Amino acid sequence: MRHWPLHHHLVLLRASNARRVSCCLLLFLAILLGNESLAYAQGLIATSSTHTCALTKASDAGVKCWGSNSSGQLGDGSIIPRNQPVSVVGLSSGVKSVGVGDAFSCALLMNGQVRCWGTNGYGQLGNNSSLPSSVPVTVLDDFLNGPLTDVTQLSVGGAHVCVVHSDGGGKCWGLNDRGQLGDDSTNDRRYPGYIFGYTNNVLSLDAGQEHSCLISSPLAEILCFGSNTYGQLGDGTGLDSLRPNLISGYSSIAGVSAGVGHACARRTEGTVICWGRNTFGQCGDESTTDRMTPVDVLLSGFEVTHLSAGASHTCAIHEIDSEVFCWGRGLEGQIGDGTANQRLSPTSTNPQLKGALDISSQGNHSCAWMAECSVACWGSNSDGQIGNGTFDDARSPVILSICSAGDPTPTPTPTATPIPPEACASERSCIPDSRLTTPLDPAPPLLVSVTASTSQKPVKVALGPVRLGIPVTKPLQNLLRTRLSKFLKYKVTNLAAAVKSLQVHYVVTMSRATRAASADLEAMGLPTKYKTETRSRRISTRLGPGTYTVRVNVRLKDAKGRIFSTGKRSTQTTFTVR
Repeated sequence: MRHWPLHHHLVLLRASNARRVSCCLLLFLAILLGNESLAYAQGLIATSSTHTCALTKASDAGVKCWGSNSSGQLGDGSIIPRNQPVSVVGLSSGVKSVGVGDAFSCALLMNGQVRCWGTNGYGQLGNNSSLPSSVPVTVLDDFLNGPLTDVTQLSVGGAHVCVVHSDGGGKCWGLNDRGQLGDDSTNDRRYPGYIFGYTNNVLSLDAGQEHSCLISSPLAEILCFGSNTYGQLGDGTGLDSLRPNLISGYSSIAGVSAGVGHACARRTEGTVICWGRNTFGQCGDESTTDRMTPVDVLLSGFEVTHLSAGASHTCAIHEIDSEVFCWGRGLEGQIGDGTANQRLSPTSTNPQLKGALDISSQGNHSCAWMAECSVACWGSNSDGQIGNGTFDDARSPVILSICSAGDPTPTPTPTATPIPPEACASERSCIPDSRLTTPLDPAPPLLVSVTASTSQKPVKVALGPVRLGIPVTKPLQNLLRTRLSKFLKYKVTNLAAAVKSLQVHYVVTMSRATRAASADLEAMGLPTKYKTETRSRRISTRLGPGTYTVRVNVRLKDAKGRIFSTGKRSTQTTFTVR
């Protein structure tokens, strides 16, 4: 997410050549029974780029989480990172499914209500607030009259959440900058609202990083909405859509999984199609060409029962023996075949790893739910998201027992700052760990380094650094890492060009960039307004007649000069020399 959400996993109708008629009948029953069928995600396990959550058993379960905990996304009442599973406060039983996004998590309860915890800058916790919570809070209904109820399916995206109601209605909340909520706007929502045109007739849905997809009745067709940068809406246009947009020519779809820049769907007969970004072969068609419309995954004749589209790879569960296959990027070991190789078509993670019941491949690691209290994870482990007590990447599956007696309680470290009491001032359910309220020593001020370069001419000059002028604590560092572009407003101003020289001025402003950013800063007791600093630097070079573009990129360095964050967006200004 973002980004990168998810937790994008889906239980798909189980079928073999001898049972395809039965499979289609099950899909029809899914339509009639209001989404209570095998056509929907079990949500037994969910991964993000930095943390993982899983159910302890298949039904009426408890929730365990592990990995990064910078915003309380593990739900254990602290923001201590954990490289082994810990229990989520108040969710030792009664949970039906779980989903995770960028620094937050959610659970669907057996009674049809939803609980969420972690960061909340865009309202992704659904409680009409922007305050983070290190323990679960209740998602409200769209009238703010009480808890959201009658939910049958939950899907968590990068910074948004979508659900299906028992009557087939689809609702979403959270970040909506690309239209990923599907409500025909780009307004963020702090509590659920209906997807445009879908107060019913939603069979299933999945929330990706900045886009979402749903399956509609009665034909089980795919519709997607939100970001379309890489063609992940599958409509061939490359244009974002603020409301559900049909992918023409495909029906009888059993399930859909939305990743970061791509998405995949499974037909009722067990074959798979994918579309969108394909830089690492995550579409599984033995190419690295982005696909604006669906292409067939080369499954070599086998059928799948579960499917998960992640950041830059995809995983599926084989119908025979429930063996796991993955394809796409493998640099961090996320394919699970013992190598760091990229795979352009489905590759077995480990022939001995059989019996998987659910799969999630968001971020750069993957996890499979094997049995009660047993999961297998592999890939990137920089934040402890594998859960085996180390921070070493795993190129082959690591089997974990997540129900061991007692939860680890490591000594607080400088990377584990608690959410301060101010963050819970208006949230009665947000209870910070009283043992961890001692503030850390402020980290050295960070430097904002700004670089400008011009097109058509190899001219590049560093215009910074600009010192923010405040002590940057670990919590602020975490926020800047995840939402740098929301905190920094940077632009090129007063641009003047001459034949012999180019004068560039820039302004970097730390300000109330968004309400969400302001709320997060206030929650940490930090000021929300900062000085504006201006720097200028002359580029001494001859520019001939023509049109030039100056691009400004922002990055952050610590006191030792190490780069730890880069802006997601660059600002550019075009000028002409005559």
